[in-house]
Amino acid sequence: MTHERWREPVSTLPSPEQWAAKEIEGWHPVAIEWTREPQPSAEEARQNQHPIPYGLRISADCSHLEVDPIEKEVMTLVIAMIAGDHPLSKIAAELNQREFRPRRGTEWTQVSIFKLLPRIVEFGPEIMSQAAWSSSKKDLLAAIT
Repeated sequence: MTHERWREPVSTLPSPEQWAAKEIEGWHPVAIEWTREPQPSAEEARQNQHPIPYGLRISADCSHLEVDPIEKEVMTLVIAMIAGDHPLSKIAAELNQREFRPRRGTEWTQVSIFKLLPRIVEFGPEIMSQAAWSSSKKDLLAAIT
C-alpha cells in the first residue's frame, strides 16, 4: 500500500487549528523542508568590500576615517609636480627616491601614479586651499585625459 503525499508551500508555520484540521483528515507531518537565500562565501564577502580611499585610514577608535599624513604628503607632492608640468615617470621616480611606497609596498610607477589621479582630484580640496586647488585641478584633469 502506497501512502498518499501532499506538499504544501508555506510562508509561516501552521496554526494549531490548521494542524488539528489536517490530523482530523488523517494527515501526519513527515518532514519539514527549510530554505533560505544563498549566503555569500567568505571570499565573495571580501570581494564586496570597498577599499579605504587613498589618503585616508581607519581612526584609532575604528569609528571613522581620518586623513593619513604620509599618503596626504604623497598626494601633495604629486599635485605639485603635475602643476610643475613634470611627467608621470619623473613623479614616480621622485616618490621612490624619497622612499614613499604605495599600499602594496611596491615601487611607484607611471601607471600607479595615473591610477591615483582620480583620487587626487577628489581629495585635492582637502589638501590645498580653494584658490590653489582651482588652478591645480585644471592641470590634474588635463593629465588624466
